[in-house]
Amino acid sequence: MATPDTEERSGWSYACLAISLLLFTSATLGVVFGVTDGLDASVRGAVNAWASPGLTSYFESLTHLGSTAVVYSLTVIAVLALWLLGKRPAALHLAVVMAVAGILNNAVKMSIARARPEAFFGDLPASYSFASGHALFAGCLYGVLGGMLAAAAPRGWQRAAILGCSLALIGGIGLSRVYLGVHYPSDVIAGLALAALIICAVRGILSR
Repeated sequence: MATPDTEERSGWSYACLAISLLLFTSATLGVVFGVTDGLDASVRGAVNAWASPGLTSYFESLTHLGSTAVVYSLTVIAVLALWLLGKRPAALHLAVVMAVAGILNNAVKMSIARARPEAFFGDLPASYSFASGHALFAGCLYGVLGGMLAAAAPRGWQRAAILGCSLALIGGIGLSRVYLGVHYPSDVIAGLALAALIICAVRGILSR
């Protein structure tokens, strides 16, 4: 028999799935039909207006935390650490989330095949623009780890602080992609929405 706590978690999971799926679908359709073009250009221009040497150096450093090399290196370390600590369901959850993220990142990029915008700083990556892999990978890795650490924290303020730091890191990495000019804002939104969708779906499947 389901407990009120279990029912509440299920309700949040369904809400997360519905909202993230709606957001990702809306962003995808908006890009395919050119609805987001004007907003993307306006936001890119507004963000670029903040540019300064110090801010550029900051975002160039921050964006590396969402790179494939860093994210998947940290994933291997975290999965092994969780496994050795006896937290095998958590290790499996993280491993599956990141595996699905890698597969869907390539599938979505190849399916939409959106060209990159003109970079403001640095060189453009060779891959397609939609959706942002940095936003997707950062959302999955730091979102899952932040949720695990928050769940283990004994006090409410500690849980809130951990989740706040996790969301700030994820948001900062997403913003760095727009600031550097290597992604459109809609790419980042889609990447974050896809990350939330993957996390909720994998958690729901594994919990059964």
